[in-house]
Amino acid sequence: DGAWQINYTGPTNAVHNLNLTADGITGVNTPSALRIINRTSSAVNWGLSGTHSSGSSSPIKANRNGMTFSSSMQFTIGGNTVENPLDGTLPVELVSFVSSLANGKDVKLNWVTSTEINNAGFEIQRKDNNSDFVKIGYVKGNNNTNTNSHYSFTDNNLTTGKYSYRLKQIDNNGNFEYFALSNTVEIGAPGKFSLSQNYPNPFNPTTKINFTIATAGQVTLKIYDMTGKEIKTCLLYTSDAADDTPCLDLCCRRLVQ
Repeated sequence: DGAWQINYTGPTNAVHNLNLTADGITGVNTPSALRIINRTSSAVNWGLSGTHSSGSSSPIKANRNGMTFSSSMQFTIGGNTVENPLDGTLPVELVSFVSSLANGKDVKLNWVTSTEINNAGFEIQRKDNNSDFVKIGYVKGNNNTNTNSHYSFTDNNLTTGKYSYRLKQIDNNGNFEYFALSNTVEIGAPGKFSLSQNYPNPFNPTTKINFTIATAGQVTLKIYDMTGKEIKTCLLYTSDAADDTPCLDLCCRRLVQ
């Protein structure tokens, strides 16, 4: 059906740039908007990976950078439903995608689109050094618009580590494209020790107590009454240098503030 089949035997997770040239394609008004789309088999929807690089005409050429290949993949050329009436695989033009850090452990993502065509929404995905990308949220799109649209999402209460983010933009017929955040977000270890009031208070049967430590070590949490008498050792374990929120099941039901 007009697709290229590639059987890949190279290194896993290697990054490649791909250029496809096709004669005989008609109705292309803006060649620079052409996209290389891919799928693993005819049983799944077309999607995009990597980043866009403008194509050209005479002959028709489309480019895609930063792609990773599986053992068997199919590729073809798709376009935008307004500029290139092919198959409508690219409904969104992203203007910017940036991150900011709040409270030392909350990551706020902001992105702006200039045009949207049949845009169902954005799935927000995150990965750390020990995992693949996982879905952490979803933001509804504006369907069809030719004015700038502003979006945001906050990823709260992250622990110490490095994180990567990407958007999976999904159109109304299930096609999708990935937009990766250009930078890695690093959550650092707390700079000092702190211990917060438990919540909720009163409680039944559990309560939470937030604390931070600047260096890894053994943590002991003890409860004292108003006279200074120790009434319970609630916690004894080794914690990394990070924010922690142990959930405690105590015999008492109210702690003195």
